Amino acid sequence: MTTDSATEDNTQAATTNQPHSSNGNNSCPPLEQGQNYFVCPTGFRRHPQDCSMFYQCSQSPETSHYSIVTFQCPNDTIYDEGEIMCRDRTAQDNCQSNTSDSTRLLMDLENNNSSAVSIRLKIIKFVDLKKFLKQFKIRTKRSLCPEEGHFPLEEDDICAPTFLKCGMVKEKMEGHVYRCPTGYVYWQKSRRCEKSAKIPDCMHRYTRQRLGVPVEWNNLGYGRNLLL
Repeated sequence: MTTDSATEDNTQAATTNQPHSSNGNNSCPPLEQGQNYFVCPTGFRRHPQDCSMFYQCSQSPETSHYSIVTFQCPNDTIYDEGEIMCRDRTAQDNCQSNTSDSTRLLMDLENNNSSAVSIRLKIIKFVDLKKFLKQFKIRTKRSLCPEEGHFPLEEDDICAPTFLKCGMVKEKMEGHVYRCPTGYVYWQKSRRCEKSAKIPDCMHRYTRQRLGVPVEWNNLGYGRNLLL
């Protein structure tokens, strides 16, 4: 099954129920250059072509469309699907990792390298830029889902527009990234989305809305005065 989001990213997404086949067989159609197979919907899974990356695939309840968001582990690490974390590579890890132009752009932005950013933007194709807009740069090497519950994506984020939701699925821990509704931020102290205007340290923070990330409507704080 090829989704709208997957088509934008030049990928193909296969649903967990029944893979699409153009010839009536149960096997997936052959891939063209630059395409990948993704499992949809799913929590965090290692990227099929790059073990330093992982992804999640979410289905919109309004449109039933699928959206794939990718995550880039820190330099010289790979994503461990069993531990739900980015970890150092070992001699036993036989997998490929690549550093794309869009990933280098993320690194340059993080290091405030303005001249490199200007050059990098000129060589990134439009389709790669759309991938970049949906990509998260992970800084931590801790377990993203130590237990069930809600957690900050990065430990030093006092408040952020996105957060981790971890839970058991078929006796296996699974992680997803969600974003708070407009005007809300995830606050570490309450572990929920709170109105940013009620939290002094979060009032004037820039909260970029990530494309393709599902919105949390249940874990919200209402009508309380919040003090740090």
